[in-house]
Amino acid sequence: MKFRLRLSKKKAAIIGAFVLLTSGGIIGAASFFRYLPNPMSDHAELDVGSQLENEDKTSEVDKEHPDNSKKTEAESEEHPPETIREGQSPADHGQGGQHAAADSGEDAAHAPPVAVTYEIPARSDLVEAVKQLLEVQTDAAFGRKGRSGTQREAIEKVQAKLTLLDGKKATRQEFEVLAVYLLSGGNPRGLSEIIKDAPPEYHIGHLLTGVRAFVVGDIEKAQEHLPQLDARSYPPVLASRLFMAQAALTPPDRVKDQQRALELAASLAPGTLVEEAAYRRLLLVAVSSSNVKLFSHFADRYIRRFPNSAYVSEFVTTFQNGVLAFEEARQPVPRRVLRGVIEALPPEISGSLLTRLGRHAVEAGHTNLCKFVAGEEFRAKHHVDKVSNLMKLYG
Repeated sequence: MKFRLRLSKKKAAIIGAFVLLTSGGIIGAASFFRYLPNPMSDHAELDVGSQLENEDKTSEVDKEHPDNSKKTEAESEEHPPETIREGQSPADHGQGGQHAAADSGEDAAHAPPVAVTYEIPARSDLVEAVKQLLEVQTDAAFGRKGRSGTQREAIEKVQAKLTLLDGKKATRQEFEVLAVYLLSGGNPRGLSEIIKDAPPEYHIGHLLTGVRAFVVGDIEKAQEHLPQLDARSYPPVLASRLFMAQAALTPPDRVKDQQRALELAASLAPGTLVEEAAYRRLLLVAVSSSNVKLFSHFADRYIRRFPNSAYVSEFVTTFQNGVLAFEEARQPVPRRVLRGVIEALPPEISGSLLTRLGRHAVEAGHTNLCKFVAGEEFRAKHHVDKVSNLMKLYG
């Protein structure tokens, strides 16, 4: 039985185009996955037959010289591929590098990739030891314990690294870190020879000489070197501590300069013991300048940032003396600030502060402060916000 398929010219053209597109796609995919040679490639003449022929020739050569492959493997083990450092040309590397610069064209285009290594400077042990010391001090500022050991242990580690430091070979970073160490409570003994070898560049010699004099208490010598230095030209970790030293060397009558140096120190070292100490010092500056607004601001700032500091007892003493001084000058500290400090402190410390404030207030006859203390004691004892009958005893 015969079947005849009658197609119009239009339908026949459509079917023919579909067949051509389908076959072209199949051939293209096969070429892409290398099942068939790509007719558009420069190496299209290397068909499957020629590849097999090349493999047969290679196998014949291996049969005639069976020791070639073993010899090549042995040579590769004895002479592993070398690497070229950054900035070094292939012509400067290895025995074959003499003619590497002359290669061009296709040889250079098909050259094998070269592994590149980079010179990474060795990390200074002194820098790492001082970094651990600063971490210990930061933990102390926030009341964290047991993370990085004690400050004494950290200082001993730094001292051990300093015995290996050669001042003539030390880098600028190591000299600056040495200054940071001294301004962070480090031991100044045995550092005179290292400081003498400090280079004159960047005022490193003046810096270290002044810092060591400041640490050992030679104020006159420290005055000759430190105040003239621009602390902002150094890294923040050093600049903040240098501002603290410059504030301490500033005459008492230059209150604005002291305040500016301490505020810069706090801003350059946020979340560190430097910021914590700067706020405590700013409280003293505010008391000496009779600025109750500044005193209230930094007392509130300190207690929000460092309520659990290992040095909070020093803050409490400074705060108590300031409150009584301003009460005596009839410039009372806002009760909002006073209450905020009391509530943020641990119960045992806040209770002791209230007791001392109440005693001094009774002795000096500060009625308003007596009433406030009585009310806070009642609230702390009964956890209520009502006026205590003890206020009548102080009134």
